[in-house]
Amino acid sequence: MVRLFAKDLCGTPNVPPWVVMSVTATVEEKGRVVIPSSVRRRLGIKPGTELEVDVKDGGIVMRPKRRLSAKDLQGVAGRESVNLEEIENSLGSE
Repeated sequence: MVRLFAKDLCGTPNVPPWVVMSVTATVEEKGRVVIPSSVRRRLGIKPGTELEVDVKDGGIVMRPKRRLSAKDLQGVAGRESVNLEEIENSLGSE
């Protein structure tokens, strides 16, 4: 594992996903935390991005909430070929 600090990554394009970033953020009065811009850029977090927040091993883990589309699920159940006649027969259509 390689641990780099945000100051070491400034201006570094295309940081490999296996590089662990370590940054410091401060909790503000109302519980708000500003995610450093280097982290937002790396994860593609933009205004309005929903984050999942988990408590794990005494720490907080935040990750962008992934939205699934039909294309993401394509091929999950394997390849099946069904024709219209088979569908109509299974539904009892005439």
